[in-house]
Amino acid sequence: MAILGDRDITEMISKGFLISENFSEKSVTPNGYDFRAHQVRIDGSDFDKVDLNPGKFALVSSLEYFNMPKNVIGNIWLRSSFARKGLIGTFGVIDAGYQGNITVGLYNAGSSSVTLKTEERIAQIVFSMLITEAEHDYGIRSGNYQGKRGLVEAHDTKK
Repeated sequence: MAILGDRDITEMISKGFLISENFSEKSVTPNGYDFRAHQVRIDGSDFDKVDLNPGKFALVSSLEYFNMPKNVIGNIWLRSSFARKGLIGTFGVIDAGYQGNITVGLYNAGSSSVTLKTEERIAQIVFSMLITEAEHDYGIRSGNYQGKRGLVEAHDTKK
């Protein structure tokens, strides 16, 4: 696998891949893209801005809508500024062929509240190119979250 640099990312986006809605040039990093929060949900309630208290868990959806080609995956990494405040993230891989918003989990393991707000850069996605195109991409393999918009909890996969 090869990691895509900023020029590769910008070129793929201009062709309609990786991010097809709500792309921000300011979120491109030398070797990735910082996705921004759209919805933040704690204990079943949605917020535009919230203080995530110690010991609390939040789900956060991306503002960006992803359109992954069959030969690229995305690894998600919490931005270090949040890690330094005590947040821990639960992330998966954005599979080849995935389309939709993504939802991640954040847990405050620190000793102070951490403010989360919409349109804030939450985590970086490092895009890697597969050696060969996936034969059974996300839409074929499972597709549970394919095409989902907004924040999607686990029980929402049948919608």
